[in-house]
Amino acid sequence: MDEMHKIAKTYVRYVGFQSCSFLFLFKAAPVTRTKPTLPLLSTSLDLSSVMLDSMYVGFSSSTGAVASSHYILGWSFNRGGQAQSLDVSQVTSRWGLRFWSSKK
Repeated sequence: MDEMHKIAKTYVRYVGFQSCSFLFLFKAAPVTRTKPTLPLLSTSLDLSSVMLDSMYVGFSSSTGAVASSHYILGWSFNRGGQAQSLDVSQVTSRWGLRFWSSKK
């Protein structure tokens, strides 16, 4: 796979949950863009019955019948507030991916 193809398929996903309103939010953008202000998906979801003081969390992905690989290059999680921002350039450089800005 050439480098341009890797860049085009690398996305940053933002998953958030607002506990006061039970609102689950999902945002996604190519790694070369800023975090979107509007979510792609949002739904009301009461997680109080499944959130524990100590627990494991994770993600899974699928493309259905098509074979594909999915990688999590970095992860930031916080149960009690804003999660720490990830430096995407640091995360992706470990995987041999390089990104550039079109801004001058």
